[in-house]
Amino acid sequence: MSLNRGNIMNTHKRARKDATTDQAQPHYEPTFEQIQMRAYEIYIQRGRQDGLDLEDWFQAEKELKTSGHNRSRVIGQRERLRAIRG
Repeated sequence: MSLNRGNIMNTHKRARKDATTDQAQPHYEPTFEQIQMRAYEIYIQRGRQDGLDLEDWFQAEKELKTSGHNRSRVIGQRERLRAIRG
């Protein structure tokens, strides 16, 4: 494989674009408690059907990671869960 100026420039542009994308989309890692609360919400929404706890957990984790949730989204979840559990 020969590297010419065109290949090097394209590689550089791709790397720069990837770096820009990474900066625009910071990685979000939800906390255990956030996943737990969302999984419980899913359980409630599903009609409290037992036996699907792992599916609920994985769905909650995926939703929280992919939807760009941030800390402000989580504020008040405890209060909502208390009302649901009530």
